[in-house]
Amino acid sequence: MRKKDVYFKYSTEEQWTGEYWLDGKKIYSKVIQSTGVLSSAGVVNIKHDIVNLNEFIDYEVFIQGDNTFYKLPVVYYSNATSGTFYDMFARINETSLQIINNSVGWNKYAVTAIIYYTKNTYHDFD
Repeated sequence: MRKKDVYFKYSTEEQWTGEYWLDGKKIYSKVIQSTGVLSSAGVVNIKHDIVNLNEFIDYEVFIQGDNTFYKLPVVYYSNATSGTFYDMFARINETSLQIINNSVGWNKYAVTAIIYYTKNTYHDFD
């Protein structure tokens, strides 16, 4: 299929990427940003507010703070002497982006996610 000529700019608002998925549905993207949500270990849910979601195509999650930038998943040794592992990864479901981590040391970091998906719509072929 031929790509539609569109000006693409990442946005926290849902937008069509100008591309179509295998089934002919339009691929949309949305950027999710949140700060101060990684103050505790465990699962953190960040609502994405996607309406009429059909299928997730891809997603990327980044955390940034203290002049450091990570792309999830993150797995590393905290201290080679103690052998402590810190890890963090992300998953997504129909309502939320979920960040799973085993440390409280990320509380000053901001989360940014770019989500690509299709929607349950009837007018996908423009």
